Amino acid sequence: MTATPAERTERLARLGRLGGWLLAVGVLIAFAAGALWFASGPAGGLRRALSEGPVGQTDRALVLALLIGALVGLIGLAVYVIVPGLEPSLARRDLGRPTAILASLAAVMVLGNLLPLPLIYLTVGPRPPDPLPPPALAAALLGSSAALMVVLVWRVVRPGAITWADMGLTTDHLERRLAQGAVGGMILFVLAALVGELMRRAGVDQTQLSQFRGVQGVGPTQFLGLWLLVAVVAPICEEAFFRGYVFTALRGRFGRPLAYLGSSLLFASVHLNLPALVPITVMGLGLTFLYDRSRSLVPGIVAHGLNNAVALMLIVIYGRLAT
Repeated sequence: MTATPAERTERLARLGRLGGWLLAVGVLIAFAAGALWFASGPAGGLRRALSEGPVGQTDRALVLALLIGALVGLIGLAVYVIVPGLEPSLARRDLGRPTAILASLAAVMVLGNLLPLPLIYLTVGPRPPDPLPPPALAAALLGSSAALMVVLVWRVVRPGAITWADMGLTTDHLERRLAQGAVGGMILFVLAALVGELMRRAGVDQTQLSQFRGVQGVGPTQFLGLWLLVAVVAPICEEAFFRGYVFTALRGRFGRPLAYLGSSLLFASVHLNLPALVPITVMGLGLTFLYDRSRSLVPGIVAHGLNNAVALMLIVIYGRLAT
């Protein structure tokens, strides 16, 4: 007997809930095992595992529990994120749930780290240097951008929960939106620089650009490729995900104040740079304002790209002047 659309939707909903429970259980197991492992003393746990000394049965059991928890959590995460993309009504229903947004962001971070691994391994080996050389840096940037778009398209755009037109990614009023982005980008660059300087004076060193030190001295071709990734590809993907999806979803469920703050904090946190959390959050608030006022991703993409392009150029110029 063929299932009705309502029955199919309910089955998928149950499968999605199962994925959520698997994710929660896996995270709990991994967290508990990891905490016990690290708490086993300065001479035990991770230190023993990384050394050539003896590893006890307790360590082996905790490592096994940690791996099992991580595997269960990853399976649950995949199910929880993938299932709503199969059914438009589920995708729309769960769009603004914090758990759905956090799971989507977690999927982005997992994919963003897995996708570039083969190329990074081939170019720099199993222990990447800091900062990354240009080929590995390009792979990392491309992987993170691809992860954002894969999750966004599958979870949001494909099932029609939010369309590209809903995000304002159209050519309507293009000249005005480009101008808004150019002006907004200059203002945001100055504002972020001022906030960063205040943080430095407060004793918090700003390290936003440290990962790009490896671009100093690269040839024109390599620099152009990195510039396109930093100033064009990354802004498009990040604006579509954090403003087009996260802000829109949170605004529809919780209103503007929480949507501004939540989307900007998530935008800053995904950069995994605690000293730069405040300046990046400020920039996220500015980009969100541009999107909210213009009802289009175009001004934010232009502003974001302009900020990244100027920052990258300054790194190269400063590096050449310092040599």
